[in-house]
Amino acid sequence: MNPEKNVLVIEDDLELLDYIAEVLEDDFFVVKAESGERGVVLANELMPDLIMVDLSLPGISGHEVCRQLKRNEATNHIPLVVLTALSDENNLMEGLGTGVVEYLTKPFSPKELRARLVNLHANMCRIKERFGVTALSGAASADPRSESSRFLQKVVAIIKRNIDNPAFDVNFLAREVGFSRRQLQRKLKTINDQTPNELIKDIRLETAASLLKGRQNNVADVCFSVGFENPSYFSKSFREKYKMSPREFMAKHRS
Repeated sequence: MNPEKNVLVIEDDLELLDYIAEVLEDDFFVVKAESGERGVVLANELMPDLIMVDLSLPGISGHEVCRQLKRNEATNHIPLVVLTALSDENNLMEGLGTGVVEYLTKPFSPKELRARLVNLHANMCRIKERFGVTALSGAASADPRSESSRFLQKVVAIIKRNIDNPAFDVNFLAREVGFSRRQLQRKLKTINDQTPNELIKDIRLETAASLLKGRQNNVADVCFSVGFENPSYFSKSFREKYKMSPREFMAKHRS
C-alpha cells in the first residue's frame, strides 16, 4: 500500500471491487465506492490521484459519474479509467467525450490492470515535472486551455488581486475559489506540485522581484506592497528563492 498514490474504485459488484483493490494494494491506497452516488461524494471529499469507474452501474451510470466529475472544478483534473463489458464504438466514443483516458474491457488480467494504472500515474508525474511552472506565469500544462491551466490561472489572478493584503492566506484563497481548504490543497498539489501556501509565497516573491527592478522602489516599500509584514522574514524568504538579498538583487538589476 502506498498512501501517497491513491485511487478511487467505483464498482457495484462487491466481489469484483474487492478483487480490484487486492490487485492494486501494493501500488496504491485504494478507496472503494459501491455506487455512482457514493463515488461522486468520495471523489469530492478525497480528490484521489486516479478514479476507476464501471460504466454499468445501477442508479447513476458510469457515464454520468464521469460527466459529473468533469463538470466539477474540484475534480475535473483527475484522470478517469473506465471498466466495461461493452466494446462497441458508440460506448467508447461516449466515454472519450466525458474525459476518460483509459479503457479496460472485462474480463481483464490483473497484470494489465496494475500496469495500466501504474503507468498512467507515472505519466501524470512526468507531465507535472515537465510542465511545472513559475507561479507568476500561471500556465499549468502545455495546453493553456486545459482545465488545470485555467484553474491555476484563476487562482493566480485571485492571489495577485490580494497581493498587498498580509491577511490573505489559504483559508481566504479557498473561500474565493469556492473550495474547502483540503480540496484546494489537494488540487494544487496534484496539478502544480505546490501547496497553496507555497504558491501564495512564490507569487509574493516573484512580484517583489519584478518591483525591485523598478528604479522608483525601495526594499521596505516592496516588502509591504507584496503582503509581508516582517522585513526580516521577507529578506530571508527572498534569499532562499533568489540566492541573494533583496538589496543585492536590486543592485544587480539596476546596474
